Amino acid sequence: MDALQLYEDFIKQKDLYGVKKALRVPPVSEIRRDCRRVIAGLEGPLKADSDKAYGKFIESLEKVDLIATRGIQSGKDLEEKEAAELSKTYAATQGFLNDFLSLVMTSRYGGD
Repeated sequence: MDALQLYEDFIKQKDLYGVKKALRVPPVSEIRRDCRRVIAGLEGPLKADSDKAYGKFIESLEKVDLIATRGIQSGKDLEEKEAAELSKTYAATQGFLNDFLSLVMTSRYGGD
């Protein structure tokens, strides 16, 4: 999904305020609602698997937010290690969202 791809520049530029703001405006702010609606329409193992994939995505998204928050609160630029963690976590977040989407695309939402 390209929704998160749009904000990759914030990560690369270490724009922590941009990262935090991006997580709170559409399209990212609507992902939680939309994913929950999709999960509610699923049944059985697909619902459980999708819910688990969604949980991993949200956990990772919240970690991105936490890293940005810590960086802002410190009042200093991110150190190389923290910047690498932010980039790595952001990439994982994109992967978890793609995992969720792959699962639901096998459902009636995917046209099957």
